[in-house]
Amino acid sequence: MADRGITVETDIQPEVHVTGDEQLLLSLIQNLVSNARKYGRENGHVWVCLRAEQNKVLLVVRDGGIGLGLSMVREIVKLHEGQISAESEPEKGSVFTVLLPNSF
Repeated sequence: MADRGITVETDIQPEVHVTGDEQLLLSLIQNLVSNARKYGRENGHVWVCLRAEQNKVLLVVRDGGIGLGLSMVREIVKLHEGQISAESEPEKGSVFTVLLPNSF
C-alpha cells in the first residue's frame, strides 16, 4: 500500500476463529485488501476490522472499490454460508462487510 501512499489501520480482535477452508478464507481477505489498494484513493486510508460478534465473525474493509476479485470473494463467502454487503459513495470510497458463521 505504501507505493500509493495508502495508510492501513486495523482493529483485529485476538483469538477470532472461523471454521472453513483456510486458503479460500485467505483469498477472501487478500482480495478485499488488494481491491482497496488498487481502487482506493492515492494517499488515502484503508481500515480493516475483524472481530467475533455473537456466533459469527465480522470482517469489514473500508475504502476499497470494485474489481474482478470481488466475484470470487462473493463465492467464497457463499461457500462458507456467510453474507457480504458493499456500500459505495463517489469520492468517499467503499465499505465491504463480510459476516461468517463461526462454524458451518
